Amino acid sequence: MKTLNVLPARLCLVCTFCIVLWGCQKTETSSGNSATTESSAPRQLELIGTDLVKPQYRSLSSQIRFTGTLQARQRTSVQAQTSGTITQVYADNGNPVQKGQTLLRLNNQDDQARLLQARANYTATKAQADLSQNLAERNQRLFKQGFISEIEYERSKADAHAQRENLAAQQAMVNIAQKAVNDAVVSAPISGVVSNRQVQMGQTVATGQTLFEIVDSSSLELQGSAPATQNNIQVGQTIQFQLAGQSQPTFAARISRINPVTDAASRAVQFYANVTSPISSLAIGNYVEGSIQLNNSQSGLVLPAQAIGQDNAQQAYVWVIRQKRLQKINVEVIMQDRASNSVLVKGIQPDDMVSLVKFSEQANGSAVKVS
Repeated sequence: MKTLNVLPARLCLVCTFCIVLWGCQKTETSSGNSATTESSAPRQLELIGTDLVKPQYRSLSSQIRFTGTLQARQRTSVQAQTSGTITQVYADNGNPVQKGQTLLRLNNQDDQARLLQARANYTATKAQADLSQNLAERNQRLFKQGFISEIEYERSKADAHAQRENLAAQQAMVNIAQKAVNDAVVSAPISGVVSNRQVQMGQTVATGQTLFEIVDSSSLELQGSAPATQNNIQVGQTIQFQLAGQSQPTFAARISRINPVTDAASRAVQFYANVTSPISSLAIGNYVEGSIQLNNSQSGLVLPAQAIGQDNAQQAYVWVIRQKRLQKINVEVIMQDRASNSVLVKGIQPDDMVSLVKFSEQANGSAVKVS
């Protein structure tokens, strides 16, 4: 009887344990289904204010970036026109000079001696020419009166003509000698500033040797180089530029001429522009960088270029937030300004918030929270 009573008790204990275990398994299964449901729910994207930009309605025109150098529109090298020893130097680097101002003097005694000799020869030749001319005039009267023959008269007339030609030759020799003496005084051919003095007092110079370099700092010219878009660059276009390495100040210039032949090495277009803004003469020779404003201005919604994406079919698009959801919108790029890194687009609305962050296709339609 005791054995029969113990067995039902054990069976009840086993049944109770199975019920508890089944309940635990059901609870775990329910928890697992709940987690799966949460993970399959769409995730909300979170953006910050700096990730978004609003389109701006304004005018945009294409610009071409360029580099170049500043140089004086008028500059010259003063060279010796005769040889000699420098006795005086009246100008140095940085000195302003006026046109015709004496820069230096040469001691050219040989030229002075040749000038004296040429003048003496001219005087002697002139006396001989005058005598021949008087003789020809006298023989003309005698020939008309029949006292001399025609051949004697013609001979005296030819001799007078030869003496006149010889006199002209001697006058030319005097002019050459006089010029050599005058060349001993070197004068400035233009007004400007001496940028380079290459000689010293007491130095002997030869004909053709460079003595000074003078630049006219009152009028500057920009020599620039731009990508091979020659059809877009035109005479009269406005240029904005800065000295290389400086963002301020900004100077203005206007294109005056364009080289019709591109550079063989860089395939770039060379152009020249007159600087219209006041700028220090110390900028001559400096490198500059800037942009050429093209005459193709258009108005519309403008975005930063980094907001524009492009798919495999070369279709441009942007990510915008509409009704708190992210949407991929195809756009048409009307114009791009590489200088300001801006793009004029068509296909978006003025109140759209455009994302600067790029997303995958799976993010299209996702809820967005802006913090």
